[in-house]
Amino acid sequence: MPAIASKAQIDLCRVKDNEIISKINDKIEELVLLLPKRVRELMIKQNKQMVKQMGLFFYFFKTLTEVRSSTLGESYAGLQPSKVKNTIYLCYLLFQNSFLKLKLSTNYSNLFTHIKDCCEIIQNLFDFKIFQRLSVLEEPELEVNSHFETIGQFQLVKMISKVCFKLYNKKYSDKSIDFKSNESLLIYENNECLLCTSDHTTNPSVGKCGHIFCFDCYIKWASKNLSCPLCRFKIHPREIVPLRN
Repeated sequence: MPAIASKAQIDLCRVKDNEIISKINDKIEELVLLLPKRVRELMIKQNKQMVKQMGLFFYFFKTLTEVRSSTLGESYAGLQPSKVKNTIYLCYLLFQNSFLKLKLSTNYSNLFTHIKDCCEIIQNLFDFKIFQRLSVLEEPELEVNSHFETIGQFQLVKMISKVCFKLYNKKYSDKSIDFKSNESLLIYENNECLLCTSDHTTNPSVGKCGHIFCFDCYIKWASKNLSCPLCRFKIHPREIVPLRN
């Protein structure tokens, strides 16, 4: 009967898969740079997410279509191939490179972060069957799972402490004065903001790349990602300029 793989093997497989996928994406971008300038700009600036998803499909295509075919990560970590687990992981990676994830992480950043942290804690603390993989090794070192449990415990304490600290600040901090008023708002009608999905742009702002977003949305995004949401051009929050008539 096949043995259950250790969490270290599963984590090593995921790291190796991501490393190979990153290399494939780099090669695809190098090929895109050989295309004519107009096509190249269209592919990189407007469809960079699609370029990344192409790399994912290239990597998992053989594994999901051929019998008993494993990914390089599975071979490297000593895991038995699993089409079900690879399909789930592929869907997860596709979501990570989608505009849906971009909008959710922007509009619901706190909730999105808490859900991600909870999933990591559950995976480290518990050994549910959904997280398990089979190993090709006869005797996997399952004792290393205790180290992951320790990491999960620290993550749980950190998350609880962070929530308590926020509740404490919310209860005892002084009320902040909102200097904004509806009269001072500048609204661009019929100009959709990708970050908040509104059909108009409030207090429009622009970076070096020329793309326009709501000022609050753009500052919030750039403070965490340091890049334009559309073209990934490197930008700092100090470089965002509000537009005024």
